[in-house]
Amino acid sequence: MKRHSLWLACAVALVACETATEPEPVGPDADEAVQQAAATVIPMSDGPVVHRGQLRSEGDLVVIGWCDEAAGVFRAAAPGIGTMTHVGRFEVQQDGCVNPVTGAVTDGQGVLTAANGDEIHLAYSGLVLPGGGFLIMELRYVVTGGTGRFTRAEGGVDVRVTYWSETEWTAEGDGWLAYFASDRRDR
Repeated sequence: MKRHSLWLACAVALVACETATEPEPVGPDADEAVQQAAATVIPMSDGPVVHRGQLRSEGDLVVIGWCDEAAGVFRAAAPGIGTMTHVGRFEVQQDGCVNPVTGAVTDGQGVLTAANGDEIHLAYSGLVLPGGGFLIMELRYVVTGGTGRFTRAEGGVDVRVTYWSETEWTAEGDGWLAYFASDRRDR
């Protein structure tokens, strides 16, 4: 799909979403994959450390295929870099399905890799919103585990993504991350 086709699809989504209300992120109306991910998070009854913090990231959007070609639902990857409180610098690889008619973002999955190689595994869903000339997405990320110190991690981040051009995006979010100090790898 060419870039101008993506913008046309997103413009249609913005018009469709102008009267839409944002669904509860991890409630009964949330994307099924996010609900399942939230339900499978490992309980943290033996003393994880809970960190509240902020996330900032940026990257580029790439359309990589179709989730449902007949319905026009495309799969987009949004690799990037950023920083997060208690994680530091990271790289992120993520992709999800975007429905340009309804504005729904579904079946999102990603891996955030910290500078030391530890990974945070994510599931996400959300909605494309009207943004006064910009493409805006409101997404809810659920931490589903990871590697290294994040092996038994859980958490959630609400993120607002702004597309400044056909492909360039920035994201800001607030949330929490809980993990065990005992899950740190020996260095």
